[in-house]
Amino acid sequence: MFFSQKNKESEPKFDNSKLFPMVLKLGQFLKTALDHYVMVQAAGKMMDVDMLSVFVEMKMATWSPQLNKKDLLDNDTRKAAARFIAGIVCNFTKDET
Repeated sequence: MFFSQKNKESEPKFDNSKLFPMVLKLGQFLKTALDHYVMVQAAGKMMDVDMLSVFVEMKMATWSPQLNKKDLLDNDTRKAAARFIAGIVCNFTKDET
């Protein structure tokens, strides 16, 4: 269960260890996005965050993470996750001027 039994303060305890597989997979998507972005840039092409976001979303298309047998990604959430990853890559690789 994502939330375990109530603790001594009578509040549900958050079990963040259940999120590790999903966080690791997001890290894999981040690496894939970074590799793709670098490859496109090395080829002399420009890629903005929106184009990279579409690439990441396509890579995530078959990923269906679950927690307690509940699906965690709907289309809007998948799109937001892809945009988040693309934004990290673009900000990380941005030239300091």
